Amino acid sequence: MLHSLIIRNYATAAALDIEFKPGMSAITGETGAGKSIILGALGLTLGDRADRTVIGGGGDRAEISAEFDTRSITEAGQWLESHDLSRPEQPGLCILRRIIHSDERSKAYINGNLVTLANLKELGEMLLDIHSQHEHQSLLRRATHLRLLDDFGVSREALAAMHTCWQAWQENHQELSRLRRRSQDDSAEAELLGFQLQELDEVALAEGEVARLEAEGKRLDHADDLISSVQGALNLAAGEDEGNLQSLLHQAQTLLRGGAVHDERIAAILGLLENAGVQLDEAVAELRGFSDGFEADPARLEEINARLGRIHALARKHRVKPDELGRLTADLRARLDAIEHGDERLTELEQQDERLRQAYGEAAAEVSAARHEAAGRLAAQVNQSLAGLGMPNASLEVRLTPVKGGESLVDGNASADEKPSASKELSA
Repeated sequence: MLHSLIIRNYATAAALDIEFKPGMSAITGETGAGKSIILGALGLTLGDRADRTVIGGGGDRAEISAEFDTRSITEAGQWLESHDLSRPEQPGLCILRRIIHSDERSKAYINGNLVTLANLKELGEMLLDIHSQHEHQSLLRRATHLRLLDDFGVSREALAAMHTCWQAWQENHQELSRLRRRSQDDSAEAELLGFQLQELDEVALAEGEVARLEAEGKRLDHADDLISSVQGALNLAAGEDEGNLQSLLHQAQTLLRGGAVHDERIAAILGLLENAGVQLDEAVAELRGFSDGFEADPARLEEINARLGRIHALARKHRVKPDELGRLTADLRARLDAIEHGDERLTELEQQDERLRQAYGEAAAEVSAARHEAAGRLAAQVNQSLAGLGMPNASLEVRLTPVKGGESLVDGNASADEKPSASKELSA
């Protein structure tokens, strides 16, 4: 339903705001009063072409907006959803806006989003029929004939089943076609993948190996400094000198034990020193373990640097991070496996194609039978109504025209061997 029309600087209308209420609205007036201006402006919001001659008052642009309620127009609502142009915060609201500039540039908007003129026209044909301009008469469109016939006499379940079968058949057919096209290039790609995998397998990077190698290399690179600092700390903590930390801490504990019996605060302090002694002993043990188990190893350092260099060079070659080489190897192996088993997959898709073709044919045959039966009933009812209107010589005939084989694959409305459509014949 059209709610409102806003016109700015179009033809002789400098500013015009029109609101429409539910029910019939009639715009009347003498010739030249501006009725055609309203229709012309509305046509622009529906996708009509325009030039700068429509701009009025010597301005630099004309602007027209039309607001629609699409809640009762299922087709339009689905179109907006599929093109991500709906307004979730205002369901059913659809605003079409058109701007024509003096340099003949034209912009079209749907719900505030810039769209092509073709998009605007496609949606406009779902929203409104202007019976003075054939391009907006949806009854003249073949797709409308089919929709009306289906709405009249075909169950939604049967149509949904046919569309589902068609979609599955099309997707399988597209993958089958892609695989057939690629088979010619598979040999060269398989050779390249084999060479790349050979390089990666020779490196055989383990999970987390890069981080481990870098950490070990950093330790070995600073081995002399580490050994010196650890030995110095050991001497301070537990050296032969009586002034080492363990000796001093033990002396402090001895001095406080007598006072701890008479004063709780002294006892608490003694407890802290005893805990410190335990932690100091653990630290000394760790330092000795590190000192005994660690030594400078130039040969190992050289080995680590060489392996890291090879890993980084291979990562640069494939434009990935060093720790991503494992994932890259898996991906390339999967691609090579797909090529090597391409014939099996091709056979599987061909068999699936035949099964889906048959399923679609059965579903389409059911829809086709329902359409044939509905066509006769629809024509009979319309002709009965025409006779009641005093038009005894007028008649409507609905035909279902067969299409060439294979066209059904690109049109989900088509049956396996025919494309239903409706045509009308009115004889005087």
